[in-house]
Amino acid sequence: MKKALSLALALVMVFALAACTAPAAPAKEPAQSAQANGDQPADSNAVPDAQGEIIEISVRGKPKETDVAGKEILEKRLNDMAVKYPNIKVEVVDFPYDVNTFLPKAAAGQLPTLYNTYFTEANKIISQGFSMDITDLMKDWGYDSKVNPAYLEMISRDGRIYGLPVSGYAMGMWYSNELFKQAGLVDADGYPTLPKNSDELAQMAVKIKEATGSKTYFFPTQNNQGGWYFSQLAWSFGGEFEQYNEDGTYTAIFNSPEVVMALQWLKDMRWTYDVVQDNILCDMTEMHKLFAIDQMAISQSPHDQLNGSVTSYNGDVTHYAMGPIVPGANDKGRSVGLLGGTFECIAPNATYEQADACFKWLENEGITPNLTEETLQSLKDSAKVDNENGKLVGVLGIPTWTDPEYLSKRKEAIAEYVNVDLKMFDPYTTVCENGEYELHAEHPVYCQELYKILDSCVQAVLTDKNADPQALLDKAVDDFQRDYLDKANAGSEVQ
Repeated sequence: MKKALSLALALVMVFALAACTAPAAPAKEPAQSAQANGDQPADSNAVPDAQGEIIEISVRGKPKETDVAGKEILEKRLNDMAVKYPNIKVEVVDFPYDVNTFLPKAAAGQLPTLYNTYFTEANKIISQGFSMDITDLMKDWGYDSKVNPAYLEMISRDGRIYGLPVSGYAMGMWYSNELFKQAGLVDADGYPTLPKNSDELAQMAVKIKEATGSKTYFFPTQNNQGGWYFSQLAWSFGGEFEQYNEDGTYTAIFNSPEVVMALQWLKDMRWTYDVVQDNILCDMTEMHKLFAIDQMAISQSPHDQLNGSVTSYNGDVTHYAMGPIVPGANDKGRSVGLLGGTFECIAPNATYEQADACFKWLENEGITPNLTEETLQSLKDSAKVDNENGKLVGVLGIPTWTDPEYLSKRKEAIAEYVNVDLKMFDPYTTVCENGEYELHAEHPVYCQELYKILDSCVQAVLTDKNADPQALLDKAVDDFQRDYLDKANAGSEVQ
């Protein structure tokens, strides 16, 4: 739920963004599509004539003044770009994707040539024409056949591509191996014994609490994060939230037996098993703190969120393990991971030449499937910095690019900086990389608004022993349908 967490919760390779700047050079002509109009396909190894026409682009990703290592990496990338493409002038700007300010800035033409946003924003951005159609560039560079289909589906419309995936995540289960050890829930080699369904998870949570004296299951309730987590939980019980109808309308359906069962299970974790954290009205900041001090054993989270415990509370990444989402203990239970992340957009008024220059910059950053010596070094540099800062290195989650050679080279590039026992993460990474993990995109319409409504349902069952899950969800469905989906169905607002 990147939008709700902000870019401060950076997923893998999510760039630091902070203010808005107009494109470095105005477009020479309107461009709804990045079609080359007869130009030769882009060649990432070609060095242009230094006397060629100057192409100016502005790109997101300026590091904070306090980020010394980030500034050093950026300076190196700018120097490499200047040597390889001397006629491309790159201005790196602060540009945070802010859901409250993006549309006015986009309408005023104040977008950088290249900007980064969340998959949940794709409908709004694409439908209103704020991202260039880059289908032809994707084909020219050979990216279209290498991108993970799960990501491609989220940024494509009617067979056309409007963004380039950068980073992504699939929600998984997060475990404290230190607390599992204290409860005797490890195998002969010291690896945690993971629950197979929600009933086993509850039983393990109780056993760990009895052995350690700590509450053992974390679930946020504020800042849309309760709704984000609950969506994942309800899917694992077989529930759904928004039904797309044949007439193009949406219907709220999250008061079904499966979703009610999920909310009842969460209520039981608080009132029957008494394993939910003491501070109920909180967000993931509390989770990071509790895991950092080894006073929390189980939660669900993207793998990169482990870094929050390290950077904010001096946690130790070697204490953690991960697995896929635990299925609900019902006949529709399934292990399914919420899929989210970020993608790059090119401003709609960019020329083909500017768009192509942006692709060259992305190659220089090492976030495309074409791994040159420079981009491999860039990956090494980033892994080295993360290692020095104690962040998780080596767990890649859902890969953006599916080319086997790319995955192999990327792992080789960062191998010397891996700082955890990867076997602790094997149950999670194996299904992420081999395609066996069922993935579920975030809600397509009014996603953040739905999360906010669900926050209140989660808060209710965790603070009121007498709360009725069915009644809460019945009301939430009525409110969400009336206040949001009916508007979308009437076409009064674009999401």
